[in-house]
Amino acid sequence: MKSVYRPCLFPCVLAFLFLLPATSWSWQGKVVNIVNGDTIEILHDGKRETIRLYGIMVPVESQAFSREAKKFTSEKVKGKTVSVKPLEKSPSGGIAATLVFERVNLNVELVRAGYAWVYDQSCTRPECKAWKFIEAKARDEKNGLWSLPDPVPPWEYREAGAPGANSPKR
Repeated sequence: MKSVYRPCLFPCVLAFLFLLPATSWSWQGKVVNIVNGDTIEILHDGKRETIRLYGIMVPVESQAFSREAKKFTSEKVKGKTVSVKPLEKSPSGGIAATLVFERVNLNVELVRAGYAWVYDQSCTRPECKAWKFIEAKARDEKNGLWSLPDPVPPWEYREAGAPGANSPKR
């Protein structure tokens, strides 16, 4: 007897894979180092992975609120097991990803707290529009760096050749 399910096998499996939730492509690891507010190292399958938080940028080391951004990230995730959703390769060689801890998206929390800008040049996914609204709310509430009279985004700070702004471009 011929199976009626056989002709659907490949297309059905393919459709199932496309319908899986995005989190199914995530992996977990333990945060072992905070490089700066938006770059961390995670131990995954016995090796260190450098993760760059997708779509956002924190102030560079010589800018106001750089230390606060790093401290915020450290307090949230250092030593914790987190879920990493790789989205693309980072220009600096690591992985650009969203990072979730305790069901909270760290990328979004940095923006909400006023420790990061949404970086329009790299934040092109649909969720970036929502992140821009979160950034605007943080600005209106004068959270973090938005308490400054005229905060300068790190990409402009680097272009101006500010001292201590030699970090690699992202």
